[in-house]
Amino acid sequence: MLQPNQKIRVVLKRDAKEDPLTVMRGDVTGCDEVLLTLKGRRYAKVMGTHSDRSEEKPLDESDKTYLLPWSSVRFVEMIQQGTREEELDQRVRRETMRYRKGTDVQIE
Repeated sequence: MLQPNQKIRVVLKRDAKEDPLTVMRGDVTGCDEVLLTLKGRRYAKVMGTHSDRSEEKPLDESDKTYLLPWSSVRFVEMIQQGTREEELDQRVRRETMRYRKGTDVQIE
């Protein structure tokens, strides 16, 4: 069972195969058999512009509280302290939003 303030990465189900993968990163604020409550940010998993690797790009400018029904969750990763996953989580969370939502216009 997930504990409050535990760091997690949640991958949501897609509506269509062509849609980018939506990833949530944040801290658990609540959990029951119907909902997962998370304080964090949304990311889109897209192909990198300078490499062949996929990257998680932020879709939100700041942390928000999300109520996620378990029926929309594909899987949850618990992020343990002192692991490579924690280092990656910290690096991804530092990333700022560089583009306006729904466009390719870069924010200056």
